[in-house]
Amino acid sequence: MLRRGSLQWLNFARFKATANVAKIEDFVQPIHPLLLARAKAMTKEYGVLEKKIQGGAFDSETSIRFSTVSAVLDNYHKYKSDMESLSSLLDIINDEQPDPELVEEARRELQEILPNVMRTSSSLQKRLLPPLSHEDKPAIMELRPGVGAQKPGSLLRIS
Repeated sequence: MLRRGSLQWLNFARFKATANVAKIEDFVQPIHPLLLARAKAMTKEYGVLEKKIQGGAFDSETSIRFSTVSAVLDNYHKYKSDMESLSSLLDIINDEQPDPELVEEARRELQEILPNVMRTSSSLQKRLLPPLSHEDKPAIMELRPGVGAQKPGSLLRIS
């Protein structure tokens, strides 16, 4: 089974790249444009919060929001730089008159950078999406046998 980011997927994408031009979407699932717009809006909010903290208006809400926004922006800037480097590597690979050594070096670097790009992308997406309200709370699941059902223990194995 081919999963995005696996070496088999990279080899498959490389095979596809010989047939036609390789695109970023072949390697990494891009973040939705609305989430990226939200990250760009956070850059403005970061500037406002930074001025507020420098002005001496220090309270706990501002401090918490500032740390949250700065963490998102760190991931956003890392994502942008990773995507730019991925794009430049794909440009080298898709060059019409390629230098074989340069293409091979770009493919090696692509294999090295791809896990970082995927990790950064998923981290940014998790930070930009609103948190789930009951995510940190434990859950209890009760299973009862019904009509015609076997033991509920066959569904879940407790070890």
